[in-house]
Amino acid sequence: MREIVQYPDIVLLKKASAVAAINDYVKSVASDLEYYVNRLGVPGIAAPQVNEPIRLISFQFGIDVISLVNPEITKVSDQTIMSEEQCLSLENVKGILVKRWKFITVVGRLLDGRSKKFDSRDLVGRALQHEIDHLNGVLINTKG
Repeated sequence: MREIVQYPDIVLLKKASAVAAINDYVKSVASDLEYYVNRLGVPGIAAPQVNEPIRLISFQFGIDVISLVNPEITKVSDQTIMSEEQCLSLENVKGILVKRWKFITVVGRLLDGRSKKFDSRDLVGRALQHEIDHLNGVLINTKG
């Protein structure tokens, strides 16, 4: 099981690489990410948080845990909301106020290679934005 890395680990501060092929390595990383979402009850986690600098996230979507390869935000609402967030890689920091889009659309690939689109708001939308920030080397985006 890959361990969750903590700031200031350099992997958290660099842009993650695109996944070229969904292979056993990618599925292994996804399995670890899904384990953390299920075990810790967190809304999401990104591969750089387990020291794997690839564009892969796992997140809670209803009763399912979804792993998404090369996720991209393709649409955002005009409205934003402010709310407190936490981060597994900043374990001693609680309740940072962050501005997020109220509604987003994210596209990516599932582990079976199928393209998938998620229209999300509320906790799922915030989690997706937070995890995609991780893929871009951003821990907590306080600038909105």
